[in-house]
Amino acid sequence: MNLQKGLTLRFSNLSGKIYEVIYDQYINGSYIWSMRLVAERDRQDLLDLVREAQNKHQTDNYTSFYKMESSDFLEWYDGIAMLGSEHVPNVEHHVYITSEYVIEVLSEYEPKVNIIG
Repeated sequence: MNLQKGLTLRFSNLSGKIYEVIYDQYINGSYIWSMRLVAERDRQDLLDLVREAQNKHQTDNYTSFYKMESSDFLEWYDGIAMLGSEHVPNVEHHVYITSEYVIEVLSEYEPKVNIIG
């Protein structure tokens, strides 16, 4: 993985649309704070949260991009990093769920999203 020019994640859906999620803002020496990738089957704890978000915002079952509140990932990061969310309160936890993986990103900004197709 090369983060010298930022981070771009590409997702496709069943209808052939491609979504590019682009983290390209270089802030405080980095494009993102942290990222983790976990097999989807290992994050069953997210299913209830996803269903709750879908019901609250009346989205379809194919929505797979989320902004996490009360983040355990951010809590973990705060415990290991010198610069944490108490110093930069606008940091966000973004969650991307695919059929195979759950990708989580900590960032100080919302990424750009391009839709292709």
